[in-house]
Amino acid sequence: MTGVNPWNRALVTGASSGIGRDLCRRLAKSGTDLVIVARRKDRLEDLAEELTVDVEILVADLSEPLELKKVEQRLQQDDKPVDLLINNAGIGNFGAFEDLNLEAERRVIDLNVVALHQLCYAAIKTMIVRKRGWILNVSSIVGFAPYPRSATYGGTKAFVTNFSESLQTEMAPKGIVISALCPGPVRTEFQQNAEVSLDAMPNVLVMESDEVAKIALEDLAKKKALIVPGIPMKTTRAIVKLIPAGMTRWASGFISSKRKL
Repeated sequence: MTGVNPWNRALVTGASSGIGRDLCRRLAKSGTDLVIVARRKDRLEDLAEELTVDVEILVADLSEPLELKKVEQRLQQDDKPVDLLINNAGIGNFGAFEDLNLEAERRVIDLNVVALHQLCYAAIKTMIVRKRGWILNVSSIVGFAPYPRSATYGGTKAFVTNFSESLQTEMAPKGIVISALCPGPVRTEFQQNAEVSLDAMPNVLVMESDEVAKIALEDLAKKKALIVPGIPMKTTRAIVKLIPAGMTRWASGFISSKRKL
């Protein structure tokens, strides 16, 4: 083990920006070597230059089957084994469902669900043999409730949360920790790509990506199955569980109507 973390080497998808980049920085600071994965080679190279640990760069678009296969194969390597997989890569579209591009919606499913599912499978197959391993799947607070105007994205995050909690129950006796990270609004490039705005959100509800990364790694080390950063989001989740479903749908629709750029 290296540094203060229980991980020797982590593979992080979506490492070129936002939460993924800050997770890499915090892991490197504590001595964890890295395999960083994203589509943008220049950004990965810039990140690798600033880190003081062993860093492998793996350029891949995980929504493409052949490129996803490269990452699966890296997870299965015996040389420089990966003992922490962080599935952070994700995208979302925003707008009325009938107006969205179907191929773009399919890509959301391919990246947020299919790629994450396959990488979990590849990692677990090797971790079971070693009787040790960790997986952090980045989900979202929207996975706990309906998310109108981004129904596909919300549906994928509901899958990620449920899938991760189910796997944690299965894998804990085998020495493997599975956690779902479910942040609320975070200031990243995700909002620009999805064409949504955080301007209507009170500042107390919006977190910085570095703070989310800090909480995520601390709670993962504690083997928490579900990580919800910040008291406001913990409170939001508790409220969602208590109020009627119809009221939850109305509130979700109202909030989402205020987020268009």
